[in-house]
Amino acid sequence: MLKRNVIVSVILTVILILTSVILINKASDDVDTTGVEDNIVDGAGIKPAMAELKIATTVPIIKEFISVVIGNDENIVILNKNNIDINMLNDLDLIVYIDDEGYDSWFNNIIQEIEIDKQVRVLRLADSIEGYTDYGWMSIGNAMRMLNDIALVVSELDLDYSDVYNDNIQPYIHKLDSIKHEYYTLISSGELREIILANEEEEVKIKCLLDEFNISYSLVDDNEEQIDKVITFKNIEDYSDNMTYIDILKVNRNILEELID
Repeated sequence: MLKRNVIVSVILTVILILTSVILINKASDDVDTTGVEDNIVDGAGIKPAMAELKIATTVPIIKEFISVVIGNDENIVILNKNNIDINMLNDLDLIVYIDDEGYDSWFNNIIQEIEIDKQVRVLRLADSIEGYTDYGWMSIGNAMRMLNDIALVVSELDLDYSDVYNDNIQPYIHKLDSIKHEYYTLISSGELREIILANEEEEVKIKCLLDEFNISYSLVDDNEEQIDKVITFKNIEDYSDNMTYIDILKVNRNILEELID
């Protein structure tokens, strides 16, 4: 009798153990692991938080590009001649400017006079654009290149999230590509009437956009009839919280549309 009780006890114990194993496995399967794998770094640990990079630029439109890359406009400073000091610059992770000449040439003069820490990355966007001319961001192709260049450098500063920064710019680049296609479609739809610009200053601000689409223009002379036909395009001076870079491109497209015969 004792032997039989022992056998029964062993069988019940085995059944309880098997039941426990099954329940544990089911509970593991039911655990929500959504997003967990995205936070694992090489299976070794949790990915660190996205870096809160401190970035400065000399051009408001470039601030918009930077905010597209990092996903917000926090910690982005617009530099001007009156708000620069060496301590502020050396507290930055990245400085983005256009060129040593033209719109923000004043910044090159400043960095020639002060020594910026080597840990601060300085990105000169004109370097990767062949034949860059002033106000070059008005070329849609140049704007795409600038976005990619900024994303590349930001990714190098925060490697754990390089894929995020690259993904961030894709919808914006798609918008730019669509607008570029709209320009080509518009220009091929009819004959553009003569485009007359007010002066050389206006020419510099819009030249890159017009040249991109092989749109010819001339500067106004003293002819009164020409003065009445002067066209004023939107440019960086119209840029604001209510007028983004893409808005400027769309408005200029509409101006050209009114000149199609």
